Amino acid sequence: MKALLVDDDRFVIIALQKGIDWKGLGIDETFTAYNIADAKKIIETEQIDLLLSDIDMPHGNGLELLSYIREKGFTVPAIFMTNYADFSYAQKALELKSFHYYLKPIDYDELTGIIRSALEESDASASKNRTAFRQLWYNYLLQRRISCDDFLISAKKLDAAMSEDDTYILSLLQLYPYSLGADNKLICSFADINEISEDVHSILDSIYGADFASLGIFLAYHSENFLMLSLIPLKKGASDMAKDNISLLSEEVIATIKKKYDIHATMYLSPPCRTRELPGALNDLMALRSGHPDNPDKVLLSKKEGNAEKRTPPRFDTAIAYEALKSNDFDRFSQHFYSYIKNCCASGSLTGDVLSDVHIELNQILFSYLGENGILAGELFNNETYHFLSRNVRLSNYYMDLFIRYMTGVARQYLENESEDESAVSSLLSYVDAHFQEEISRTELSKMFFFDPDYITRIFKREKGMSYKNYIIEKRLTLAKKLLSETDYAVRDISLMVGYDNYSYFTRLFKKSYGITPADYRQDPDLL
Repeated sequence: MKALLVDDDRFVIIALQKGIDWKGLGIDETFTAYNIADAKKIIETEQIDLLLSDIDMPHGNGLELLSYIREKGFTVPAIFMTNYADFSYAQKALELKSFHYYLKPIDYDELTGIIRSALEESDASASKNRTAFRQLWYNYLLQRRISCDDFLISAKKLDAAMSEDDTYILSLLQLYPYSLGADNKLICSFADINEISEDVHSILDSIYGADFASLGIFLAYHSENFLMLSLIPLKKGASDMAKDNISLLSEEVIATIKKKYDIHATMYLSPPCRTRELPGALNDLMALRSGHPDNPDKVLLSKKEGNAEKRTPPRFDTAIAYEALKSNDFDRFSQHFYSYIKNCCASGSLTGDVLSDVHIELNQILFSYLGENGILAGELFNNETYHFLSRNVRLSNYYMDLFIRYMTGVARQYLENESEDESAVSSLLSYVDAHFQEEISRTELSKMFFFDPDYITRIFKREKGMSYKNYIIEKRLTLAKKLLSETDYAVRDISLMVGYDNYSYFTRLFKKSYGITPADYRQDPDLL
């Protein structure tokens, strides 16, 4: 923080510099002025956090200086020192919202306490204002709940210096904290966007500098995508070099994030915009984000290019991909997709729409192939990893890369498991043998083992020589015969034990299968 000491008496200034523990109060730098004109120059060029000023001075007094500061819209806390207990001075100081009116001579311990209180109150007020200010920007820029005119009216109540002509560079920072684990499940480096947003804000403050730290705006925009929005203020009359410097600093932001967190990031930057132009600039940045998915670790600039020429992407050869699958060559299958995306990047034709088309092609080819093998792909891939990547593939080739790896990894693992001793078919049959007394439909089995219900019927006819329904009946009645001949359980209880809660139906089924009732069989098992 910075303090400004104003007094026409040089000895008072020196005494204040030496007599107050400024570092202990959090003040890193003190500026001095011996008249109002010099004080105004410092106010115009430095971000002052505390004013400590004499009132009576030649060529203007401290109250005039504070009036100037308030007209500029600055809310810096002010402490006045004077040799005279003048009521009119005190009244004017209160009107200008000074923090304290202090009578000399100086008691350094007492003055230190007053300064500390002023800074604490200023911090609390500034924090409250920042929160309210961020909410205003959120309502205006992200939610579009209020007009620019209403936004400016409310903003000026918090900061009188706020103007429609204020100029910003709007930035969108896209993080990619997602990866695939060994089990083909999505892993995120952070619990949510709130876990990292404060650190990212600090990185922006340190790289973009004091103007952004004090006047810039930072908002967490989209939680799932880890998308963050910043408004980088530009001073009036900023040179083209200053604007270009924002792009260079943004590259430093991306490099810092990658080094600290080992994740990729993209920064999208608008041209300089006034307050009223910002919603349109945000729309342009979102379009830039969607239209340029070849983006990790890059800074992309939004430009007014008119109707840019659209380049036609090369044709995707589905036959090559399908032949690779039929040969069970998942490496060649995935490499075909990677090569296609690389060719699109090289030709400048890669867009979000192209990635969406690739997503559809991959789904259709892989789902068709798995279906031919009796595998219910819709159930196999019915999980959050699939749905998240499907929602986001059009945003970046990074997500498309994860999607290709995920789809081929899951399919390869499932088919490889099928070929092992405990294959999916063996697992299905073992499960039915262990649970035949329960009510399990083919639909439920299909969700558990990812087989099509009709394919399950074919499995039982091939492996057991009968339909699934008849196999269940045979297993239940075989158990019923064993219980009838070897135990004293009541016939009605045995009906329940083998899976039939309707005793009459159990009796009819038993007689239809064996020609006698369960009770007759119990009396004479040799009848069968």
